[in-house]
Amino acid sequence: MCDFAVCSIIMESLQLSASPTKLQIDPAKPLRSPYLQDTGTVHPALRLPRQLLDSLPAITPHSRVSSSFLQNNEGSDMFRAICERKSARERLEAMTNRIQSLRLAETRANKKLTEVRKLTEAKTVLRERKDRAEEERKRRKLQLQSDFRAARYKIELDRSETKERITQARESLLRLKRVTDM
Repeated sequence: MCDFAVCSIIMESLQLSASPTKLQIDPAKPLRSPYLQDTGTVHPALRLPRQLLDSLPAITPHSRVSSSFLQNNEGSDMFRAICERKSARERLEAMTNRIQSLRLAETRANKKLTEVRKLTEAKTVLRERKDRAEEERKRRKLQLQSDFRAARYKIELDRSETKERITQARESLLRLKRVTDM
C-alpha cells in the first residue's frame, strides 16, 4: 500500500501542468483528520522520510500534488478507531480510578464506623458505670438515713425509758422520805 502511494506521488510529480502559470492543486482540504486533536503541527503520517524525499524528483509548485497525499482519506477510519479506543481506554481508566477511590472511601468509612462504634460502646459503658455509681450512692444514702432514723428511734426509746426510771426512782425516794419523816 505504501509502495503504491509512493509510485502515485512519483507519477504525479513527473507530470507537468498544462499551464505553468496556474497551479493545478485540488481545492484546499484540511491536512488533519477531524478525529485528531489540533496541535498545530502536521501529522507525522503526512511527512515523507528523508530517503524517499531524496529519491523523488523535486516537486515544484507547478506540479500536481494528489489529494490522497495531502489528506489521509484511507486512514480516517483507523484514526477514528484509534480515537475511540483511546477514549474508551481513558473512560476505563477513569472508571477504575473511581472504583479505587470508592474502595478507599469505603475502607475509610469502615474505619470511622468501627471507631464510632468503639466510642459509643465506651460511652455506654461509662454511662452505665456512672448510673451504677449513682444508684449505689442513692442506696447508701437511703441506708444511712434509715440507719440514722433507727438509731434516733432507739436513742429516743432509751431516753424515755431512762426518764421513766428516774421519775420512778424520785417517786420512790419521795415515798421513802415521807415514810421516814412520818
